Formats: sequence, C-alpha cells, structure tokens
Amino acid sequence: MNFELRKRNVLLIGMMSLASVLLAEDTASYYATRMIEYMPAPGQFMSEEWAQPNVDYAIGEEGVGVSLGGFGGYIVFGFDRPIVNHPQNPYGVDFLVKGNSFTGGTYGVWTEPGAVQVMQDKNRNGIPDDGEWYELAGSDYYLSTTQHNVTMTYYNPKYDSRYTVPWIMDNGHEGGLITNQFHEHSFYPADAGFPCNYDSLTVTGNMIMGCINLSNPSYIENHRPQLFGYADNRGFVNMDIDNVVNPYEYKKHVQDGFDLNWAVDKHGKHVQLDTVDFVRIYTAINQDGGWLGELSSEILGVGIVKPKEDYVPRDYYNNYIGVNRLKAVVGEPIQYEGLLFKNGIPVNEGTPHWWISTDSVGTIDQTGLFTPTKEGDAMVYFQQCDTVPADSCML
Repeated sequence: MNFELRKRNVLLIGMMSLASVLLAEDTASYYATRMIEYMPAPGQFMSEEWAQPNVDYAIGEEGVGVSLGGFGGYIVFGFDRPIVNHPQNPYGVDFLVKGNSFTGGTYGVWTEPGAVQVMQDKNRNGIPDDGEWYELAGSDYYLSTTQHNVTMTYYNPKYDSRYTVPWIMDNGHEGGLITNQFHEHSFYPADAGFPCNYDSLTVTGNMIMGCINLSNPSYIENHRPQLFGYADNRGFVNMDIDNVVNPYEYKKHVQDGFDLNWAVDKHGKHVQLDTVDFVRIYTAINQDGGWLGELSSEILGVGIVKPKEDYVPRDYYNNYIGVNRLKAVVGEPIQYEGLLFKNGIPVNEGTPHWWISTDSVGTIDQTGLFTPTKEGDAMVYFQQCDTVPADSCML
C-alpha cells in the first residue's frame, strides 16, 4: 500500500472513530445507568420488593424504587456521561434525585431525608475507588444539632421474625431500630441475603436531627422538611430534567435538586468540582416514624440536568430556621438557630432578627432563645436578609 493511500485510510478510520465518539456522546443517557453498590441498613423492607440483593434499582428515567433502610444505608450510581457543574444549569442544579416523599398536612411533606455524596473517576476505570466522597452539604448540615462523621454499628438480634435491632454509636449512645406489625420478617440485611457481616453492620455519615410529629399516632408527619440538599425530602416525585424547579423555594412540589457547588470534604471545607462521575445516597437521619416504620430514604432515580442557553445565573438567598423541638413547654426555653444561605452556602451578610407573632405566649431574644411563659399557638420568625421573605415555623 502506498503512502498516500495509507494516509487516506488512517484519516478515514480516524473520522469514523470520532463519529462513533460523538454518536456515543449524543446518545449517552442523562439518567443513572448503573447501580454500582447497594448496602441497606436494617429496615422494614428487607426481603421485600423495595430491598432485595442482586436487583438493579433506580436505573433510568423510570427506575424501580429502592429503600436504604435506617441511618447509613446507601446506594451508589454510575452514569454514561459526567455530571457537569455548568453555570447555565437552571438555579445551579446539576442533577435531580427522585424519591417517594409525599405531601401532608401542617407543613406539607412526609420526608425521609437522604444525604448525597459525589466522587470523580480520576483513573477512568468506571469504579469509585480512587477519590474522596464529597458531601453536597444540605441546609441542615450546618446546624449544631447535626452530628458529623458518625459511626454507628447495628447488631443482628438473630431472630427469624421481626425483632428490635440494637445499635451503638461511636460516642457511646445506644438504642434500637424498632420494628412494626406490618413486616413480620427479620429487619437485618444479612438475613435478606445482603453481603454484610452476619453479626454486625457498621455505617458512617453525617446525622441530621429532623423533627417528626408523633403527637397524633394515627397521622404522623414531619414538623417540616429540610430546606434543600436532601433526597426523598420535598414531596415532589417529578424528575423532569428539562424543567427544573428552584430548589430554594420553601413550598410544595419542589424537586430534590443538587448543586456541585455545595460539595464539602470530610472536614466541612468547600471544594470546587467541575465534574463528577458517581453519586452516593445514604439515609441521613436516625428516627422512628411510629406505625410508618423507621425513617428510610427511598430512591427512584437520578437524572442529570441539561444547561439552558437562555438561562441567566443569579443569586438566591434564604433565611432558614433550624427546628430542634416540636413544641415549646412552659419553663423550658428553646434555642432556635438561624442561617442565611446564598445559593445554598451559609454567609454572614446582614443582621439576624428574630420575632414572634404574639408576646402573649413568651419572649424571644436576638440570639433566637425563646422563653415560653404561657400555653398557646404562635409563630417564630427569622430574617437576616431583608430582601427575601423571613423564615417561620410554629412554636
């Protein structure tokens, strides 16, 4: 073969290879295509449709729903394309996570919040084995009630039927994951065939407090959901990646959207990520929901957001109250926490201001310390940025 013919063939092969790459990029899915790992914590759905080993859960646009069990249970997803931190992704949202939270009464949502982490595939082998998991810090990550880098160990009670699963945290705090009458099988993952230690299972993560209203056993709900940054949280199961909803709006029907700019390392220091390749979601709360069972994040899919050519980036501010008590009791002061977020990151702009709807039930100072003096209903308000609405919650 002469030189010119060989050169033309090499050029043709190169063009064909480039076309193949471009075609692959054009047809690559915008949804999770691989469930890389699934390790639930103990929970009510073990051995049932929501939690079985060797099932590809939450893949594609209409994925099969999966339960992560109690605190620390997790799932890891891979994709055919990277998730890009693009400046023209609407509201800064780079991907969405679909859960099964639902609207309720007082504040509108039954939420089982899952924390979301991301990792880069630095060695390009398609496995999350060479980087650090960075957490996309949600609104409650910054509250003093959140316990960071918690290690919890569950112990198999070794009963064939349902039985409370004991656990102990690395700070010595002990308790148990309580079962309910709707699920008579064992709640321990190994008994359902998951490849964990038969005797004990150790999990880690950042544990938020949440606030579940158990005052009416027949109708259990959240006092209110977390503002942003958690999966299975806002009561909207829509995962329309072409029509993203502002994640900072505190109302019903808001998608659980995530911005790579929220990423922090294990020390809580922000890191800059241009792209990531893996998403890990774990149950971020350790609470019992009465007859509804343990709070366990349920995940139905992950979708990558597409940038909009006509989107103009802007700043979004939120005043936010961290609620750590369901109801005030006369003689027992409550210390509320107030945070101001700018695009999901805490800032020190402005001056914090607290007030209540009526002084007939108590007083509140400018640190957020509420002192109840009389029984009754009232609202507490916090505002640090006066150009956006104050946040409020029921006392």
